Amino acid sequence: MQISTLVFFSLALAFGANALAADAPARRVIKPQAYLSPVQAQPLFELFQSEADPELPWGHVALRRLDQQPNWVSIAWHVQWRHTLDWPDGFAKPTSDARQDRLVAAGAIARFTPQSFINGHEWRGLLQGDAPPAPRLAEVGALTANIYPSGVIIVEHEPGPDFRHIGIELVANLALLAHPESRIVPIGPAAGVSYLASHSVILHEQAPYDARLKRWRFKLSQEVLWPLDDPEPRLAIWIEPAATPRPIQSLLLTVKPKPPPPEED
Repeated sequence: MQISTLVFFSLALAFGANALAADAPARRVIKPQAYLSPVQAQPLFELFQSEADPELPWGHVALRRLDQQPNWVSIAWHVQWRHTLDWPDGFAKPTSDARQDRLVAAGAIARFTPQSFINGHEWRGLLQGDAPPAPRLAEVGALTANIYPSGVIIVEHEPGPDFRHIGIELVANLALLAHPESRIVPIGPAAGVSYLASHSVILHEQAPYDARLKRWRFKLSQEVLWPLDDPEPRLAIWIEPAATPRPIQSLLLTVKPKPPPPEED
């Protein structure tokens, strides 16, 4: 009799648990926004410029050419050291100066504007009006960026057959680019110069590699990723050795609108 009672109560508890589970509200799982680069390397073109420089249009010409070619990621850093009292460049930031100084220290002769680098190597064809050289499409592996509703961005890299950096510490870089805007410098040495500020870096962050999770992690605010009245932001992401600024793979993406919050069924 006691055994039968125990069996009865066990069955009742199991049935009740299953009923509660069936009645529990189901939550819709929100997947992150996923972005993927090709397996072939996408070169990073870095332009250093200033609205205080009359040679500003040269850089704009190079950026416009690259926009018409696939497999390129192009960004423009506005340096602060070219500031003048007449016209301080609104896009200029100390991080731009620091980036240019690192690249120059890695192999260039001197810093100047406009100055350009392709995967960390100085390219002098800019002021000659040359077209950037065709990229070498080495299969270094795909770069993945997953953007979560919380603002967390997870970057991962799957090495390809041409990846040559096994065992080397890598860092990931993230640059928020300005919305396309036609600008005319009103005063100063470059007064009257017009250009399209569509690649200008307005925010830059760098993240170390998490060897345990095999990824890089960024966290941006909701206002940056999903502004209320501005177009969707564009992000440039690239990885490079921590010791030397020589980009290996890069990715350019436009953030999609934020999904609505999950609802209970």
